[in-house]
Amino acid sequence: MKLGKKGKKEDDFEAKLAAEGQSVGSFGAGADEEEPASSGGNSGGGGGGGGRRSTGAAAEPEVEQGPVHLKIEEKITLEANRDGGLENMEVKGIVFASVNDPAFSRIKIQTSTAGDKSVNFQTHPNVDKKKFNADASITLKSNRPYPEGSEVGVLKWRFQTNDEDAIPLTINCWPNVNSDGTADVNIDYELLDTSLTLTDVTIIIPMPGSPTIHNVDGDYDYDKRDGILEWTVGKIDGDNAEGNIELSVSSSSNDEFFPVSVNFSSPGTYAGLIIDGVETVDGAAVDYTSEVNFLVDSYEYV
Repeated sequence: MKLGKKGKKEDDFEAKLAAEGQSVGSFGAGADEEEPASSGGNSGGGGGGGGRRSTGAAAEPEVEQGPVHLKIEEKITLEANRDGGLENMEVKGIVFASVNDPAFSRIKIQTSTAGDKSVNFQTHPNVDKKKFNADASITLKSNRPYPEGSEVGVLKWRFQTNDEDAIPLTINCWPNVNSDGTADVNIDYELLDTSLTLTDVTIIIPMPGSPTIHNVDGDYDYDKRDGILEWTVGKIDGDNAEGNIELSVSSSSNDEFFPVSVNFSSPGTYAGLIIDGVETVDGAAVDYTSEVNFLVDSYEYV
């Protein structure tokens, strides 16, 4: 994650980072901790092979930026067992600030959080931590200026749990293999965190043959080559929190329908972080643009 453009002369921001023992190319993650989402793109991970597709989302298009631009990137990794038990869930996020007009190089970013999740936010060493803890505002120490035209990481967080109640979207895949070599399969989703709006939701189910679909909320596509069924729902929110697909297919084992993978994006963060406004250190309002990308790194029911 770049904290300044290479080749920039006398960059006080980078020089101070180096003086504090920080790597200019990192956000300051510990040696045993991976960095949050890269500022270079939004490509995710996900299992491969065996007909499984990556659940990572494609890179987002460039967003038009104002004199100050704020970007929030958040990714979720989740593994649950087919009975619904959560093995592990981790959410990582980061806020980037870009100052494109030097007239607004000394700014205060006001944030807030919605919900009651116990998320530990960590400020960059050059951000005034006491002010953030007091009023959730992001201000550089000693009112130093932001480097012009550089994307700077200022706040990050990491949330890890095995509490099933923390799962944002649950998937229940219930296959029933019959004695005649067929299986009746019911799969449903439920949005537990109704503060979120999930878009472009894709649920990927391994499929041993061409299925007969009896009922579906949303759309579907059977990929014979990869042996998967892609069940797609355009939007899942509090008004459309549950959905179901019912199908029949030739099968000899329940194991043939796992792992179930999920992919989605969201214009809001799991952590509930919100940008409320930007102003100069003197209190004058600043026009700004912002974007939020909450994406899936890997989301599987095994």
